[in-house]
Amino acid sequence: MRKVVLSALLAYAATGCVAAEDAGLITANWSFKEVSTGAVLGCPAGFDTTAVYAYPVDGANQRRGQPIIDLYPCSAGTGTNEYPVDAYEVYLEITNSDNTQLYAQSTAAIVDITSRDATFTTTIIDDGGFFLFDWQLRGEVTGDPLSCAEALADSVDITSTLNGSTQAYTDVYPCSQGSAYTAALPAGDYTVSVAALDSSDRSISNTPALVNKRISAPNKITDLGLIMIPIVGE
Repeated sequence: MRKVVLSALLAYAATGCVAAEDAGLITANWSFKEVSTGAVLGCPAGFDTTAVYAYPVDGANQRRGQPIIDLYPCSAGTGTNEYPVDAYEVYLEITNSDNTQLYAQSTAAIVDITSRDATFTTTIIDDGGFFLFDWQLRGEVTGDPLSCAEALADSVDITSTLNGSTQAYTDVYPCSQGSAYTAALPAGDYTVSVAALDSSDRSISNTPALVNKRISAPNKITDLGLIMIPIVGE
């Protein structure tokens, strides 16, 4: 493992050794898969390095400062290192040996090591990618913002239908989550429908469909932005 940016740890090192209670471990695990077949793949030819990025984040999960970047052999499938105790936004990139050419970037997650060591695990999709979207509720009649409790919304459903087919992929998230990645989708153009659901999984919204939204490979993330969900009768 090679450490490229170590600014946070260097600050600790300037005053002496890092005490055990001032550092925690983050283990990153990665693998490769075809979503269309389920086949497990190896590292792509010419891309033999995994760069793990860890950005310190504040209480609102916003980045602050520079990332710590650790480089591992892609073929290892895993890597562990010490970090100053903090919360981090963690993702990884599959690159060539000198980290100058990118094959794919993973989705990101918040990893908190303030009280315990933690693990970040991701699968790189060779033939597809993901939608990322945020949502807010509003009254269909009034246009006023609504909380999930006010709208009696228990969850949010996103259904992605591959254009020219009946092949549809559905993901459901807690309404209060407010943001999510879909599960991996095969590359192609999609019609995307988003609905707020009540506790009986009935739609209580009337959201216009999003058309011709493209998923690209490998492992590309298509950001759908903020989707306003109008609640019927409000």
